[in-house]
Amino acid sequence: MRRLDIRCNFNVPVRVIYTNEEMSHYDTYTKNLGLYGAFLYLKNSLPKGFWTKLILKLQNENIETKGIVLRSEDEGVAIRFKSPDPKVKQTIFDTIKEHLPQNNCPFCGMSQITTHDICSYCGFPLDFYSPLFLEEFEKRILKRKLETLYSYIDKFVKKCDFIENYKDPTIPNEMIMLDLENNIYTIANLCREIEELGICDSDFLSKFKKDVFEKTDSVFSKSYFINYARNWPKGYPGDYKLLELIYRNMPLSSGIGEILDKIFLRAKLAEAVRGRLNTMVKLLQKELSERSGLKILNIACGSCRELIDLTKEIKESKASITCVDLDDEALDFAARRASLLNIDNQVSFRKYNAIRMIKPERILKEFGTYDLVYSIGLFDYLSDEIVTGLFRSLYEILNKQGKLIIAFKDANAYDPSVYHWIVNWNAFLQRTPYDVLMLLDKAGISKSEVTLIREPSGVITFYMIEKN
Repeated sequence: MRRLDIRCNFNVPVRVIYTNEEMSHYDTYTKNLGLYGAFLYLKNSLPKGFWTKLILKLQNENIETKGIVLRSEDEGVAIRFKSPDPKVKQTIFDTIKEHLPQNNCPFCGMSQITTHDICSYCGFPLDFYSPLFLEEFEKRILKRKLETLYSYIDKFVKKCDFIENYKDPTIPNEMIMLDLENNIYTIANLCREIEELGICDSDFLSKFKKDVFEKTDSVFSKSYFINYARNWPKGYPGDYKLLELIYRNMPLSSGIGEILDKIFLRAKLAEAVRGRLNTMVKLLQKELSERSGLKILNIACGSCRELIDLTKEIKESKASITCVDLDDEALDFAARRASLLNIDNQVSFRKYNAIRMIKPERILKEFGTYDLVYSIGLFDYLSDEIVTGLFRSLYEILNKQGKLIIAFKDANAYDPSVYHWIVNWNAFLQRTPYDVLMLLDKAGISKSEVTLIREPSGVITFYMIEKN
């Protein structure tokens, strides 16, 4: 069987750094090593999609890269490297080429009787000591993967057209949905594999994504949700309108569009968004019931959907809530809702750019101090530098025993491929609990002050920081 990677059986020392909240590491060896991945001897199985940081001992130096778990077996785990940089690939290749089989093609396994620059069976280059080898090899890999992807997309589009026009009433919708769902994730993951090879520059990836969107538009434009999340009519991703519709969890299209809507709404991240809302309601409910007269700041408030179920607690606790957002329409929507709930005398709304809160002296002057500060969707979209600065300044404006509650998606717990390649929802960064805890540490916030709370799906984690 042909493999699109150059790989050899070779034991390389490697430190595996786990990126969950445990922040531990494990020293082991590779069973085999390739340009784009490795199999590691590992006692603890890891779930598919789990991110690791790897430090490989190669050519008398430590080479660091990220890896994503493809599968776990009794002996260990298979890991694909995530966008290894040219230096990492070159160092790996310089190691691998010294341990390749002498008489067999490392790609297809066929025996090579004489020396050839190209395998006569699979067509891959074999002149491993040529300075152009990696460049030619990666061109062929990209060509093969693009051919596979576009062939799959073509079959998917034809299948969807057939279902739309000649749907067999004896086939249950759930069966059709499962089949199309599998096809959609396959397309997304094929795109993600191409992206994470580390072969293509940003210009190529931008044109590639546009091409994928064009080739699938005849199908996905029939889904209200997918079409909305491709075009973002308000000009930015994750707007309050779409989040409101995800909370309601009702398809809005007909025909095959209805099936695609349902696939969108039952995706793990959509489930997590609804779980995030319910968890935030419970956290606020607990705070409002335990303390009277709380002063609360809600950053990037959107529609303030969490306040609907807290009307009673807000009134009884005499809390004062300030909600800030940059979207005028979202603020108007939330203000009307507060008025209907008769809490508008306790909930105020203000247009404000949260990035300006990075300076504590400014936020203290403009907003004062608070007992509780929270944000449930913004921080995933911000750079590490800005997140660290906001952690510092928001912690600064907390009163004693005040709490800062920030939600982050956990890159270990869901597949982001569909959000990057099926819809245009790729502005949020992929972070693990390890990454967030490192940012908190950089901001000078002790881990002892942090409590992690996961919503039911496990995808989104709340970091609750209590100021001592």
